[in-house]
Amino acid sequence: MQSRLKGKIPVLAFTLCCSVAMVYLALPRSIAAIYLFNGTSVLKQLRQGRPVRDARLPGLLRSLTSARRWTQNGELAIDAALVQIGLNAGRTSLTAANKAHFAIAHKNLIVGLSRSPMDGNAWRWLSILRLAQTGDKRKAIAALRQSYYTAPYVTYLASQRLPLALILWNQFTKDEHTMLYRQIRFVWSLSEYDVVVAAARSRNAIPVMVALSERPADLLKFERQLKQFRSQSR
Repeated sequence: MQSRLKGKIPVLAFTLCCSVAMVYLALPRSIAAIYLFNGTSVLKQLRQGRPVRDARLPGLLRSLTSARRWTQNGELAIDAALVQIGLNAGRTSLTAANKAHFAIAHKNLIVGLSRSPMDGNAWRWLSILRLAQTGDKRKAIAALRQSYYTAPYVTYLASQRLPLALILWNQFTKDEHTMLYRQIRFVWSLSEYDVVVAAARSRNAIPVMVALSERPADLLKFERQLKQFRSQSR
């Protein structure tokens, strides 16, 4: 009996050590999840690139700061950046305070993407911030490329990236233009209105016309809708 028990002691000890290790590794994530429990729905909206005007954003940012003390999760850094952006969205002018918030958001995106590099929405926002902060199209296009490579056919991203792609069109290579023509047709299949708005606001309708030229009926529809949109926007 004793000999059998002695034989099981190493196995039991190993099992106990593994269990303790698993609890130890899971504890930081569990605590972080507790901090963010009430903000789950808001974070989901932000992660999907949807605009959020919510009184909970300041509290959510504080919760994210607390959660990040427990784990160096890349997603938390990206979430913090998205909340910072959400807090300052829709401002008509950039004050020094707003610029500071966007600078922090930019830093958090860099940190987050170094740990979670497959987040296409985070790459899109990094491209936007680079273009807005410094006007550096080279760095902006590098981030936008990563967004397309990591999440090429995520529906909400496809529409949201298109205006930026049209603005930076001349920074892409010819091979990338071929890919973007497919993206334009993809967005057109999802929402014709989104393509029209992107072309109008970027003031670059030519790539859209080239992309849709394969289907003359779609091209005529686009031209008609673009003309109508422009007349209504005056």
